Amino acid sequence: MLRKQVSPKTVAIATLVILALIQGVYWRLLVYREVVPPSAGGAAGGAARVPSIVGREEVLVESLVGGGPGYRDGAVWQAQLNGPNALAVEADGSLLVADSRNHRIRRMTVGGSWTTVAGGGESGDGERPLDGPALETALRYPSGVAVDEDGDIFVADTGNHRICRIAEGRVVTVAGSPVPQDGSSDGPGTLARFRFPATLAWIGRSLWVADLGNAAIRKVDANGQVTTPADVPEPVRLALGELGAQPSGETIQGSEEGRGFPQPVGMPLGRRSAAAQLTGGYRIFADRDYHVLMAERKGEAPMLLAGRRQAGQPGLPGINDGAGNKASFALPCAAVAGGDGTVYVADYEGNRIRRVRLPGWMTAGSEPPRQERRRWRRSRGR
Repeated sequence: MLRKQVSPKTVAIATLVILALIQGVYWRLLVYREVVPPSAGGAAGGAARVPSIVGREEVLVESLVGGGPGYRDGAVWQAQLNGPNALAVEADGSLLVADSRNHRIRRMTVGGSWTTVAGGGESGDGERPLDGPALETALRYPSGVAVDEDGDIFVADTGNHRICRIAEGRVVTVAGSPVPQDGSSDGPGTLARFRFPATLAWIGRSLWVADLGNAAIRKVDANGQVTTPADVPEPVRLALGELGAQPSGETIQGSEEGRGFPQPVGMPLGRRSAAAQLTGGYRIFADRDYHVLMAERKGEAPMLLAGRRQAGQPGLPGINDGAGNKASFALPCAAVAGGDGTVYVADYEGNRIRRVRLPGWMTAGSEPPRQERRRWRRSRGR
């Protein structure tokens, strides 16, 4: 008895049906999650769908260095970090990192080699000087780094309540007390006082400082004069993150030797990190609460690039690499543009530097693909 052959058309239809079922299960399980609001009273209140918005498939996230915590210089594959929380790019493309819990400023060259630029690794025990040869000085939870036109490096030495400059292998206090002392006064150089200065931005030949303990934006001009301007330019607010956009006046709690200290130690406050400006007009920033990477452009709604978030739900930290819809971060707190469609992210609790490769349409300043725009609007309930 001859067996009846199945026609190719039937096989094709069956394959399409199976793929549709798989896609439906994926959407049901990974994009929507059934949750019961606390006020619903369990089963009597019924379940509510909470949309989960995921990043974009054409964005690629990879761990460039780290995984510790630890401290080690050398090739990119062997370097270790402990609480990186601020980034800056030098003229030659080298990446500067405020390695907060190692109390050091580190550099990664274009070739991938890691070296220590400043800091002796002690958190201000009084035995190391604050000023002097860079590798012998005592930085304390540095939380900001910036570079000026001459290549000088400025550091927010958060735990020592000062701003210092690294040039020609030496560290010199340029604003704030040359001995650990906090305050809130303006004035020339070392007569001014800060309280836990953090994120830095070099804009308009001036250094702008997010002064966390005073919930204020401070300015250090070319002569070292420190002021607290009433009106802060918009580029400065964007460059400094959420504190620059909306100073909250939130009291910084915590203790280290009986004194208030930012929590977690050495990490800037605020949900939104400083923004990396792309040539295409997009700004890239990290959302610390949701552990995701976002993008925005003037006049447009923010766009989720990498990670996952749910409305009204706390973010879940992770250190997964891969496409934007699969990747995750663990307290990302700084983003900087490295050129060629690349953004570097300081992943604080992941003890890593993450490299994010962006799609060409974003670096060119174009609109997202039409299909992606429709999916984004649906996920936002539009």
